[in-house]
Amino acid sequence: MGPKEKGVALLNDETDGKIFQTIQREMWRFHLVLDEGGFKRFLMFLPLGLCGGLWFLLLFNIVLYFFSEDITNEGLIELFSGRFLFNLVISLFLLNIYPYFLRMLGHKYAYFDRVKQTVSFSFDVGSDELDEFGNQCFPWLDIEAEIFEQIGDMGVPRFFVRLVHKDRDKYPKVNLCMDVVGIQNSAMYCHLRWELIIRHMDNTKPLPDIPIYELTRSKDELTKEFDKQNNRPELFWAGFSLGEQSRLKRLYEEDAADFNFTHGPEREEIVKPWLKWKPDLTQEQVNKKQSFIKVSLIQILTGLP
Repeated sequence: MGPKEKGVALLNDETDGKIFQTIQREMWRFHLVLDEGGFKRFLMFLPLGLCGGLWFLLLFNIVLYFFSEDITNEGLIELFSGRFLFNLVISLFLLNIYPYFLRMLGHKYAYFDRVKQTVSFSFDVGSDELDEFGNQCFPWLDIEAEIFEQIGDMGVPRFFVRLVHKDRDKYPKVNLCMDVVGIQNSAMYCHLRWELIIRHMDNTKPLPDIPIYELTRSKDELTKEFDKQNNRPELFWAGFSLGEQSRLKRLYEEDAADFNFTHGPEREEIVKPWLKWKPDLTQEQVNKKQSFIKVSLIQILTGLP
């Protein structure tokens, strides 16, 4: 919780466009949603397929080598070291060229402006109104979310959430399938994504006290004053270890799984999480190293930042 661990991806931030960087940086004001659908999404995961295939082939060859009658320690070491070095070079190359690849493809995204109460799109949606970046936008209350279900090849349902204009006939180009983190066969994650956006756009309340806002919440005047009156520590979530993060995430999801998002009552918001949970500060340095190793290993195996 806090800044994203870069691992061995040296260029994963610098190559994005200035507008995209600004939106990502000002998280207190803008809530960014990326397009989940389309052919570009397939192209974005090409490095994953290439790197995953190379590492699987190496593992398969090693296993196959053990069943060979001519197996020797020298031969195994030669096979492993040569292929490993080749795979490592390819993975690091794809990992660090990936941001340039994304920039050539172009980002397709929308962002919700808490201050101006607008929703802007990086592509043509048929609106005459432009925001400060020159992107087409609509008033926040004109945008709705639709959760829809698709049946996969194995008969397993998959849920998605897309942004649409409330006047669908007049603005059919407003159609963006939002990125959702979680298991696709559960609609819960789609509801959670949209609920977070609704809460972000409610500028009559301070920002919710959750990790993504920790580093920028002081830029929102209402939130800054609320935190001052609430005696909030300057940094709280950043002190949690990886294991504690995972545990809290599981508790959060278990609680949300039983909630009726359509007709359920509004729940009281936790405004002093530091009284409910305490980070184990003795694990901080260990987990920083663990985080770097874990992220770097995943990056090398997948070729993705």
